[in-house]
Amino acid sequence: MDDKIVIENFDFVINNLTARNGFSINNELFDKFNPESPTERKHFLDLCDEIREFGLRNGYLIQIGKPANNSGYFNLTEKGLDLKNFGKGHLKFVKKLNSKPLDWYKIIPIILTIVFGSVSAYFLKANYDLKLNELNLREINDSLIKNNGNLKNQLLIYKDSLVEMQEKLNGHALKPLSTTSKTKNPTSEIDVGMK
Repeated sequence: MDDKIVIENFDFVINNLTARNGFSINNELFDKFNPESPTERKHFLDLCDEIREFGLRNGYLIQIGKPANNSGYFNLTEKGLDLKNFGKGHLKFVKKLNSKPLDWYKIIPIILTIVFGSVSAYFLKANYDLKLNELNLREINDSLIKNNGNLKNQLLIYKDSLVEMQEKLNGHALKPLSTTSKTKNPTSEIDVGMK
């Protein structure tokens, strides 16, 4: 028989149970199928046997007795009770059981990867910005050094011209002083001529 049909009907039985102990799979499914012909009854009993085997094999049921006219009476195990309380069927229940929650051994490396990745990205950006600033400052420094050299040259030119101007002024100032000391007193000539 098809597993999908067995699982679907097993889920129907578990979800519709009113009692945890002492239930019959045949009784739970009888209203759903209501077999009337001998072929339907045989198919129904085969399905009940498949469901019984499925429940026992997967640990959902414990058989407590087997009368001659049906597949027996059963109690739910703890796993079967968990399946009933879960209420979403065998396949989703198995998927939930097999899924492992993230534990700290998995979470910590993920967090550390994110943190160190973020820090690395920040430092890469900061390093890039510092390199740009360094290039800009070098350009400014080079232009200031060039301007400083030009200003030094102009200062030397002005100093030289200042020295030359002072020498010219000193030279002119000395000449009149030196010429007045060598010349005769003009009043003395006038006096001599009048005598």
